[in-house]
Amino acid sequence: MGGGTYFHVLPNDNKWDVSESLETAATKTSGTSPIYLIPLRIGWYKETPVIGSEVYYRRLTNSPKKWTTTGEITGTGITSYTGNGAGWTGYVRLWGISWFRVSMSINTEYMFHAASVKFSAENVDPEELNVTVSNLLFGGGFEPEIYIGDNWALKLHVGYQYGMAGDWTVPKGGGKAIGRTYAEGTLKDPIEGSAVQAQFGGLLVEASLRLMAF
Repeated sequence: MGGGTYFHVLPNDNKWDVSESLETAATKTSGTSPIYLIPLRIGWYKETPVIGSEVYYRRLTNSPKKWTTTGEITGTGITSYTGNGAGWTGYVRLWGISWFRVSMSINTEYMFHAASVKFSAENVDPEELNVTVSNLLFGGGFEPEIYIGDNWALKLHVGYQYGMAGDWTVPKGGGKAIGRTYAEGTLKDPIEGSAVQAQFGGLLVEASLRLMAF
């Protein structure tokens, strides 16, 4: 089991902030706090002295983003994200001694993401828009590992994950944000009319604690 965070290093790593896609020609958004995605996982592994494999459940949480709007509609909003999915990692040992080793790994994940956008303005009823998207991610990296006694090991994963793009979808019943109503189906950009896409991924740094008693 373990957890970590993502660092955005390429332009496509940060294309999931749905609140930035709700701007209209007359109303603009500006963020007042950043979003930090926090990936957590718990899994099961099997290995030989040279290679290994792991399957795991992934839970994604975050620190919500607070933002404001200016222009025709002035108000405040908050956007939060969650995610659930499963993944697989395969790794091969590159070098090791009795208490330490370094492995190279590849991995893939399938995730279901959800975003909740809440907006409020003076003399206007609170608005809420919920959207979902599914994404396939794949990547690789390096995993130094320190053995703690006979039964435990502390592993650090440092690698890059690339996420395939997907369209945010509005569920049945639709939603409303920044004075605009969104119908069920693919979320559309208010200005361009194109589908609003999400692309997760980035440099993943994650620590995990493994129980080796079984």
